[in-house]
Amino acid sequence: MRIKLVESWYNAEEGVSYAKINTDYGEFEGYAMLHDEDKEIASRYAGCQYAETRAVLKYMKNRIKILAFQIKALINCQKQMEGRAAYNPQSVEGRALRKQIYILQAEREDWQSRYKSLHEKLYFAMDNRQMVVEKMIADNSKKGD
Repeated sequence: MRIKLVESWYNAEEGVSYAKINTDYGEFEGYAMLHDEDKEIASRYAGCQYAETRAVLKYMKNRIKILAFQIKALINCQKQMEGRAAYNPQSVEGRALRKQIYILQAEREDWQSRYKSLHEKLYFAMDNRQMVVEKMIADNSKKGD
């Protein structure tokens, strides 16, 4: 997995952050909008980070979808082979096909788990940003005393 940030910007007037990433599966874009209740803690860095995370989530979703297509194709191939009179489930080919299906299913489950974890992390960060900013302000005022 190779992810490279290609472009990122923040439009303060509209409160929009944007990020574009380049991956082994192409380019993906993500956006983040500043909500009215968050205007006093607006941050170009947080907004661009949220946008980049959304782009990564799109990449992950695409990768999961491609794995699902690959698994479906191999299962269809396996069904075709099973329909033959000369089919031997213990043949080298049959075993290799089942192993490849198993490997792809495990990989898909791993990506689904990563997607869910990153998605939850993004929304946790957005929900708790107000508390984090308030804690940073409080810590800085203690240092100044």
